Amino acid sequence: MRKKVGTTEEEIEELLEEEQPLDEKALGTKEKDKRKLAAAIADPVKQIYVTDPGDLRLWPDLTRSREVYIFYAIDEEGAHEICQTLRWVDVQARKPVNIHISNPGGDVFAGLAIFDTIRAMRSPTTTIATGWAASMGGILLQAGDTRLITENSFLMIHEIKTLFAEGSTSKLKDELSLLKALEDKFLNILSERSKMTRKQITEAWVRKDYWMDAQQALKAGFVDGIVPARLGKKKKS
Repeated sequence: MRKKVGTTEEEIEELLEEEQPLDEKALGTKEKDKRKLAAAIADPVKQIYVTDPGDLRLWPDLTRSREVYIFYAIDEEGAHEICQTLRWVDVQARKPVNIHISNPGGDVFAGLAIFDTIRAMRSPTTTIATGWAASMGGILLQAGDTRLITENSFLMIHEIKTLFAEGSTSKLKDELSLLKALEDKFLNILSERSKMTRKQITEAWVRKDYWMDAQQALKAGFVDGIVPARLGKKKKS
């Protein structure tokens, strides 16, 4: 269960510096902490979600490393956490951010929220496919200013799958219209960021999953480079 900790970014920094416990009872023990809590409640836009209040103590390390990992299927709750993490890292400094993706896909709308957040970042971003970037994960890979894939990883794209597939005929027609709109958006993203045309992508993924290894993804223009695997140090001559 994710707990909501309401506070502004500046207030989080102050709390971290003072090494105070970030729970509601502790915040209420001192007058200055009450003011911080009141300020957070008054500005819900700046609230963040974490798995536990103590997790905020990891954020300075995250800021220094500037490495973000998306290693699970995307859902609404996870997307909210990822977007807040990316926003936090971006406002700390305009320095490069590495976003590692090992992802089977997930919720389309949650994925688009992450995609737009990455594209809106002012810091230079590098997305790195690690293991696999499939379905929505393959779309997220395209969000980076620079896109990389590790040597033994795979990329997969496919047609948009049905979202609801139940209800009356009219509702199914509405869903079909939505699916076509989403497919059009994905085709634009993939064709603009690769060497393949919309027609070529459509022919490649029609009625099947279109898998590519690292070399194939590079050749098609879905990535800008391959991160080589180090299987061992070279022997001294």
